[in-house]
Amino acid sequence: MRAQLLRLAEAAAVSSAVTIRVLPFSSGMQAAGAGAPVTIVRFAGAPGLGLVYLPRLGHEGICLVNQDDLTCYTKVFAALSASALTPAGSALFLRELADAPEYAVPDASTRTSPTGWPGRDSPAAIGGSAAGRGSPAGPGTR
Repeated sequence: MRAQLLRLAEAAAVSSAVTIRVLPFSSGMQAAGAGAPVTIVRFAGAPGLGLVYLPRLGHEGICLVNQDDLTCYTKVFAALSASALTPAGSALFLRELADAPEYAVPDASTRTSPTGWPGRDSPAAIGGSAAGRGSPAGPGTR
């Protein structure tokens, strides 16, 4: 996860083709976005034309072409954008998040479990030795 966060931070800082804007939970705007993808299509030569595309899982998406729908979704997007961090602020946020202790790679000398995270899934934490846990298909599987 740390590598992914750092890659996003790098893209946010240096790419002219990608804009990354983080919407912090502290903004309180999550409900406005509802967590669903939305595509707003506008035409530079015809400001009164446009559509809102709402994809649906397993189905064809919905296109809203009514001007009231377009205005409503455009206002919500503008509010989300105003509440989001700037691209530079987003890059900084992602770097700081990547440096958080929960994303640190453990030192080899502290590894006590198969995944490398101390105590997380060591046999003692699971409740017995690895040999005493049973096979994945047999009784005693945890």
